[in-house]
Amino acid sequence: MEYKEMQVDHYLPQCKERFYSKRFKKDVHAEANLMPACRRCNHYKRARTPKQFRELMATLHERIESIYIMKVAIDFGIAAVRPFDGKFYFERLGLAEPTCQKE
Repeated sequence: MEYKEMQVDHYLPQCKERFYSKRFKKDVHAEANLMPACRRCNHYKRARTPKQFRELMATLHERIESIYIMKVAIDFGIAAVRPFDGKFYFERLGLAEPTCQKE
């Protein structure tokens, strides 16, 4: 991924700051909570946790294949759909799950 295509993603969503702060003593604004992501993935993830996003992505190919025009594209060999391999960009880079502990 090129640098210009990247965004900073909050591994634990920043909109759930109170929840993570009070219950788990996690700082969603900590540097350890920031991960590289492409703009499109970051937008699609929105306020989901990585676990929730992974579950959503696991069925994406099924949802795409159910769209009529996509079925036509597959039939004519214009498009091919394959399941999500379960790894996010930061995992492919070997970055670990952040701890985000409050100090």
